[in-house]
Amino acid sequence: MYDWIERLAELHRNNIPAALVTLIRTNGSTPRKPGAKMLVESDGAITGTIGGGSLEKNLIAKAQTVLSNQENSASLHNLAEEGQQCGGVVECFIEVLNGGPQLYLFGAGHVGLAVCRVLAGTDFRIHLIDDRIEQLRSPEVPSQVLCHQDMETFSTDFVGNDKNCYVAIFTHSHELDYALVQQLARKPLRYLGLIGSQSKWKRMRQQLLDDGLSEKELGRITCPIGRKIGNGPTEVAISLAAELLDIHHNS
Repeated sequence: MYDWIERLAELHRNNIPAALVTLIRTNGSTPRKPGAKMLVESDGAITGTIGGGSLEKNLIAKAQTVLSNQENSASLHNLAEEGQQCGGVVECFIEVLNGGPQLYLFGAGHVGLAVCRVLAGTDFRIHLIDDRIEQLRSPEVPSQVLCHQDMETFSTDFVGNDKNCYVAIFTHSHELDYALVQQLARKPLRYLGLIGSQSKWKRMRQQLLDDGLSEKELGRITCPIGRKIGNGPTEVAISLAAELLDIHHNS
């Protein structure tokens, strides 16, 4: 009866969003009662049922739209109008799960670890990417952070989206910083930030232009990152966290 819970836990572990359809009110003859649930994935795969028939088919399609838009939705359905003989009325709520903002931190040095600590417990699902396995195994990494070791493969395969995908770059190498900015500036992102001074950014900006990035792509990059409140790792992390939370909640 509750097999959708196990599937949701599996999707959560793998950071895959899904939509949960719940019947919240029924009136008259209906195949399921309030509380019935169905988990819908982006490809239309389902776990659980809200009663089958044309109503379920239509709600699967609606749930896929909700997933695409990342916006919860409530709706009322007359089963007779849906082509079902029972003829009752159902009200349903579709909510996006695992669909919150995703933060990808390239670099697990002092600042990267501090950002993980500062943003732990917020809406952000945090991914920490670094080739140095000893950094990813640091006891300072909160348990809920997802760690990825192969930085080159991860950045190459990285898709991103401009609704809930945030990236901050602070690796141990200026050359690696540059390569990541050059690659990720062409991806759809809500935020792309690079640690560094204004002079560092001035030099890098001109080089990126010379290497083919457009002014529009460069305009998506934030450097320096965060607010001007200090230079220590924890201060930088707090300033970046404030910037990201402001964008997430207010932009």
